[in-house]
Amino acid sequence: MKQKTDKKYKAIIDTIRNRIMTGEYPPGFKLPGQILLADEFGVSPITTKRALSDLQNSGYIERRSRSGSYVAEKPRVLSEVNIVIGDNIENETLWLSGYWEGIESGAQALNIPCQLMKTTNAAFKERVLSGPSTQGVILLSFEDLDIITRLKDRGIPFAVGEIEAKYADYNVYVNRRRLTAALVETMHKDGINKIAFFGNFRHPNHYFAGEGYRTAVHSLNQYSPMIYDINEDTIADQVTEVLSSPDAPAGLIIAGGGLPFAALPAIRKTRPETRLGLITENQSVLRLKDSAYIASFNQFDAGKLTFELLYRVAAGKINNATTWFSPFEILSPGPSVTGLYSTRLKF
Repeated sequence: MKQKTDKKYKAIIDTIRNRIMTGEYPPGFKLPGQILLADEFGVSPITTKRALSDLQNSGYIERRSRSGSYVAEKPRVLSEVNIVIGDNIENETLWLSGYWEGIESGAQALNIPCQLMKTTNAAFKERVLSGPSTQGVILLSFEDLDIITRLKDRGIPFAVGEIEAKYADYNVYVNRRRLTAALVETMHKDGINKIAFFGNFRHPNHYFAGEGYRTAVHSLNQYSPMIYDINEDTIADQVTEVLSSPDAPAGLIIAGGGLPFAALPAIRKTRPETRLGLITENQSVLRLKDSAYIASFNQFDAGKLTFELLYRVAAGKINNATTWFSPFEILSPGPSVTGLYSTRLKF
């Protein structure tokens, strides 16, 4: 008898949850009362009361004293969120902590468990690729066609964050082309008439930033782009060579959190009056804001935006391929903000 009751109890939860997920019961909708639900499912009101309590604990509905049960304005439509990082990231705490903290914040607001793991984690295949279809997955700073295919085949909602996706339908990233172009425009408006660009083009984000620089310089039609592919070991020598030239640029734009610090000694020694533009999400670089132009965005906000996109996909509110752009700002030397460029799509 108990087994039969438990089966009906589970059917109540699954049916109501499905009605919420499909929009039959939209946010704010008042559910039928316990007695009406008991009649519909052929159970006692005690069983429907228990089912409604579980739906409330899961975040799908809100129960109001003397009023009834209502679909939550933002129901919990995911059983858990798995943030997956590729094995190419050596120190996720240093480089990506703001992103996953933002994702966790969005998940915790809806009481959704959230965990971070690498693809090399022993539990990755079991927990993510073979895990429950009610989970959500965020691929952070990487994408893998095989992983994406397996997630699609199982109907698991997922999104790619931090990088510009090639394979995923749902993507959140900073438009580094536009961000870099905005930085070039701001520096030129302040009279810096010749600017060179330094980046490590093995990293896609630096490559896209270089494309934005090239486009902006071409539009100015004042000089040819000066683009240098470097890393932390080579940037000091390359900067020294460029700034020692009789036709040295008046400004440098450097992509990447660690590269500016590797370049600073060479700049100060060779041509200290050189104006500096930086592209970063690394908060430590903001210490240079009194002496450099900085194109910056907030990792935490980008992470929250990534969770929001995943949630809307899981809730069935977005069905077509969608890209959202994280907002960014251009800071001029000193405490003032000279321009705010928000590329975030309205939703």
